[in-house]
Amino acid sequence: MIPETSISVIIVTRNRPGQLAGISLPSLARQILSPAQILVWDASDGEATRDAAAGMQASIPLLAYMRAPRRGIPSQRNDAIPHCTGDVILFLDDDAELWPDALQQIALIFDADTDHRIAGCQCTLVAGARWKNRTAGLRWFLAHLYRTIFVLDTFSRRQRFLLSGHTTGAEPLPKVAALNQAAKGGCEHGLQWMWGNCMAWRRDVFALPGIQFDEDLQQTSPYAFLEDVMLSRQVVRTTHLVLVRARAALCVHHETGGGRVDLRTFGRMYAFNYWLLWHKQVPRTPASVLAFLWSQCGLLVGFAARDLASGHYGRVRGLIQGWRDIRQWRA
Repeated sequence: MIPETSISVIIVTRNRPGQLAGISLPSLARQILSPAQILVWDASDGEATRDAAAGMQASIPLLAYMRAPRRGIPSQRNDAIPHCTGDVILFLDDDAELWPDALQQIALIFDADTDHRIAGCQCTLVAGARWKNRTAGLRWFLAHLYRTIFVLDTFSRRQRFLLSGHTTGAEPLPKVAALNQAAKGGCEHGLQWMWGNCMAWRRDVFALPGIQFDEDLQQTSPYAFLEDVMLSRQVVRTTHLVLVRARAALCVHHETGGGRVDLRTFGRMYAFNYWLLWHKQVPRTPASVLAFLWSQCGLLVGFAARDLASGHYGRVRGLIQGWRDIRQWRA
C-alpha cells in the first residue's frame, strides 16, 4: 500500500557541502517513498554547497536549492516552511542518514492518524560512531550520574522535561536488528520534545498562532540549539496535539560537527539558551526555581572540570559572558 501522506524535506545547512552530498542527500535518493520535495536552505559563505546540491540533482529531481536570506537555524527553518507543499515537513540535518524506508514509515503513521491528533513524529536514532561512544558503557553511566545529581538529566528513556527546564539526554541506543522487527507504521507516544536532526511535523501546525522556531535563540550566535525543544514544548503546551516516535523509521546522526561556533561563543550560547528555555517553558514553582539554579551550578562545575583537565578556559569565560548577555537581554 502506498501511503497517502506527502512529505517535504527541509535541510538547513551552512558551509558543509561534504556532509550534504555524502550523507543526507544520498539517503534521500534511496528512499522507498519519494519525498514531495527537498529544500536545501543554505547560508554558506561560498558556492561549494550550491555546487554540491547541483551535483545531486540528476539523482534527486525534486531537489531545490535556495540561498538563505537570513543565517541561523531557527530563521532558516522559518523562512523555508512557507515554500513546502507536502502534508508533512521533515527537518533533516545535513549529517543525518535516513534508512531507505524511513519516509514510508513516517507517512504510514500520519496516514493512520485520521483524527489528526499527532502533531509531530520523530525518527528513531541508531548508533553512529560518536553516538555509540556517547551512549554506552561506564562513560555514559558516569555522565548520566553527574547530570542526574545536578538535575540536568534523568535515567528515564522518555524524552521529557525536568523541573530545571532541561531535557532528558541521549539514551542507550537500540540495536538496529531489534528495530527492524518493529511493527511497520507503529509508534511510541508520550514524548514532550523531539530531536531536531530528524523530526517530522504536520505542515498545518505552523499555521497555528505563535508556532514557529524561536529566533530569540540566535541573539548570542546565528547557530542555535534547543530550537527543536522549544518548538516541541510550545506545541504540547498550547494545543491538544501529541508527539510520537516512529520505531521503524531509522536515522543515523553522524554528528560530524564542523566548527560552526568557537568555544567562547558556544559557552555563551549554552548559558543563554538554557536560561531562555527555562524562562519561557517551565512553570514557575519554588521547586523549579531551586532546580534551575542548582542545574546552573552543575553546568559551571562540569565545564570547569572539563576545561581544567584539558587546559582550555574558553567555555568557562563564555558561560560567564553568557550570564552577562542574559542580564542585558532582560533589560
